Amino acid sequence: MSHSESQAYRALKDTVWFLEKKLRLRINPGSEVREVKEGFEFLGIFFKGTEKGLSEKKMAELKEKISSALSESKDKSLTKLYETLKGIGQYYGALLPSPLLEELDEWTVDHLKENLKRAYQEGLFRKKGDIQRALSDIPFLSENYQLFRNRIIKSIVAFCRRDRKVKARAMAPYKGDLIRKKKRVYQRLESAGFELLINRPGVFLGKTKRGVSVKERGIKLYEAPFINLKHISILSHGVTISSNVVFWCVERKIPIDFIGIDGRPYAKLFQPTFPSASLGIAQLNAYQNGKAIVLAKKFVLGKIKNQINLLKYYHKYRKNWDKDFVELFQERIRHMESLAREATNIYEAGMETLRGRLFSIEGRVASHYWDLIETMLSDYVVFEGRVRKGATDLLNSLLNYGYGILYSRIWDAVLLAELNPYISYLHKPQRGKPTLVFDLIEEFRQQAVDRPVFSLITKGEELKIEKGLLTAETKKRLVERILERINTVETFRGRQMRLYEIMNGQARAIATFLEGKSDQYRPYIGRW
Repeated sequence: MSHSESQAYRALKDTVWFLEKKLRLRINPGSEVREVKEGFEFLGIFFKGTEKGLSEKKMAELKEKISSALSESKDKSLTKLYETLKGIGQYYGALLPSPLLEELDEWTVDHLKENLKRAYQEGLFRKKGDIQRALSDIPFLSENYQLFRNRIIKSIVAFCRRDRKVKARAMAPYKGDLIRKKKRVYQRLESAGFELLINRPGVFLGKTKRGVSVKERGIKLYEAPFINLKHISILSHGVTISSNVVFWCVERKIPIDFIGIDGRPYAKLFQPTFPSASLGIAQLNAYQNGKAIVLAKKFVLGKIKNQINLLKYYHKYRKNWDKDFVELFQERIRHMESLAREATNIYEAGMETLRGRLFSIEGRVASHYWDLIETMLSDYVVFEGRVRKGATDLLNSLLNYGYGILYSRIWDAVLLAELNPYISYLHKPQRGKPTLVFDLIEEFRQQAVDRPVFSLITKGEELKIEKGLLTAETKKRLVERILERINTVETFRGRQMRLYEIMNGQARAIATFLEGKSDQYRPYIGRW
């Protein structure tokens, strides 16, 4: 408020004289004159220009205050912590910027997890509902933590109930185990170059001698080597591709997918392919020779068995600590296995009647499946059932977008097998819709999409949805995880194959069955 440094020092001198002589107050040592733009601290708040913050010392004091209040809360009510947070919020809530308030909230949540987990293990809290009630009124300081209160509370509850103790192995690993582990590392490194994912608007894709370069305003951001590249996915708008890149990809049958907001491709650049005439005739003849009925039943049976096996996979790891899931698991799996047998034993001559019965069974199985998934994920997200179109919640949005990515890969497999994608069996053919893709995708939903989506959620990855749509960063993280899963190697019928190779193989298996080159079609069923 002074026009010069000397004027400010005179004001300081006058102020010190008045406070000491007239009011009998003492000025703390270190009082000085400082320019506002350099910043200064007053009552714990650090001011710099129009910005406000906390000094490191004050931030440390507030964190210690929160920790002490939590350690003093010996009952289920956490009264002392609530009073402390409320006091901090009333004093600092309107003054501090969101990042600092979020830092204090994060500190609170981390300490709540550790303290409440200890209390849960000691028996102070018997059920997850006890922990949820204790946390129901917690006064978070930042707007983001208030907005996502339910999700954060669920994450705290999940942490408390999760048994993180890992039993040490009694024996050193076998040499074979080490070899397999090393092999998986090499396989992951190899697949790292399979996918080029573009999630940045305004970039240019050009061809160099060694690969596809990604540039922004003439500056190279990175380069994807040609040596392993198998697919390009473009998730953003405003991306430009040179004709040299298109030519190189088409020549080597490398698809370029333009992905829409629903995860499905709104356009594909692909080498011109046409269905085989003889195979198309075989696809139509399937309606007369009974093969259509066989395939429709196999698609549904494959989906049901994959749902069952994925649930068994989660049961294997949760049976010792997730009582809610385990109690429901036995009952629901029994019903699902019974429905799988019912699907196997259907003998219907008419396709319309068959479809109706198969979709009825599929719907009942799905009800059991999603009930178990809801129970498994209840500590992490709010999930009130499967919503396919118009979903605005996080889990359904992740699943729908992920299925869109899978849809594109299954379409590629169908085209590579020279099948007509518009002649289908489980799904009734519809003009302009590749319904055979809808058929084959049923076998792969759980292993290719459900599993990586559930993993993202249970591992606490930062996933956001704004105005009913996944954020760009969340989409990128989701697509990366799904593509990683699609490129993972697994043992399938005695052979080591990547999941996308199995997809291509299943499309070819449909073709050989229809043409009479094999006498049966076996659906893909993932191991657990």
